[in-house]
Amino acid sequence: VTITGFDLSSYRQCLGKWNHAVELMATQCRTLGPARCLLVRYEALVLAPESTMRRVLAFLDVPW
Repeated sequence: VTITGFDLSSYRQCLGKWNHAVELMATQCRTLGPARCLLVRYEALVLAPESTMRRVLAFLDVPW
């Protein structure tokens, strides 16, 4: 099965495309700078959800 260029039977291809997309987003975020883009790591969200969400909401200027 192929969906938008992904061969879902090839884990290697799916992981490669995912990794590329994540690297591209991180690069774009660094280019925009910390005033316009907040990088939120999954691990931070899982290990410290409240403090991570407080940081996200502060970035968006939304009250907790």
